[in-house]
Amino acid sequence: MAITRELSKAMKDKASDSDMLRDERLEFARGIMADKATEEIIEAFCSKNIQVTPFKGVLYRHLLYKDPAQRLMTDIDLIVPDSQYSKAIETITALGYITDESEIILKHPRSFCHSHHYKEGYPLLELHRSIAPTISYNRLEKLIFQGRDPRLPAEIFPQDCVHIPKVEVQLVMLALHFRSHYLNVQKHQLEDVRRLCRMYPPNPKELATIAKNSKAAYSTWLMLAAAGVDDLEEMANELAPPFLKASLHKRLFEKVEGGWQLRSTLPKKSYKLLEKLFIHAYYSRDSLLESMLSHSQLGLHQLKTRFSLKRR
Repeated sequence: MAITRELSKAMKDKASDSDMLRDERLEFARGIMADKATEEIIEAFCSKNIQVTPFKGVLYRHLLYKDPAQRLMTDIDLIVPDSQYSKAIETITALGYITDESEIILKHPRSFCHSHHYKEGYPLLELHRSIAPTISYNRLEKLIFQGRDPRLPAEIFPQDCVHIPKVEVQLVMLALHFRSHYLNVQKHQLEDVRRLCRMYPPNPKELATIAKNSKAAYSTWLMLAAAGVDDLEEMANELAPPFLKASLHKRLFEKVEGGWQLRSTLPKKSYKLLEKLFIHAYYSRDSLLESMLSHSQLGLHQLKTRFSLKRR
């Protein structure tokens, strides 16, 4: 991979910097190992004709930061088409990765979307077959594996099997991912969103169309608002109805460090269930029907998982 070759000298210089703190050295070393592991996995995928999309930190540390070490790396996120998911697991197993099949992992709702894989000396690998449980994911998957955004640097992951989708698609992917984590967004992830919008400004109408088709319009707007992308007023107007922006959102949420949270002044008992239903429908799932169908999809997956665990 061109990235690791081009940065090797800079990495050696950085690693020998006597002013670096111990935690900084560890974080820097983790990033180097993440790049090495990513290169190995992608090359193996290409040899098997498996399509792959780098996601979150493994992509953004090179795309959005002049110094990749500025971007924290806790794990490696790679997305493959659902139809090639089993083949991808076989491929990384041949590379020495061990799949975490513990009950606590397999019973977790997010096991629907990705699996955990470990290799000694390397960061955790999360292999995604989906971004989040959603009834419209097939439509989004076509956009994720449609090639590369021509605005993005060609030297980042130049392999033929690698797809780096349009910025508008990336933002919806992030919104769906954060939605599956109950809209809890870490500070460095919000910084990714800010930098992405600043360096590669998305088309408001195209973003709104993709977000609405993916049932992620409100979630996308909420993520942009939490990231402080206030200058994209046209985008906000496309994504969220004015009454939500002007009154409802401010009544329900308050801004805190790293994102948004429910206001502590909301009713504690009498309206709690109704309040949660409303917030879940409009912010977590964008529509009640989508929420019901997605949860049914997730429920069937968990029942199948529990049945498989009992048969062990």
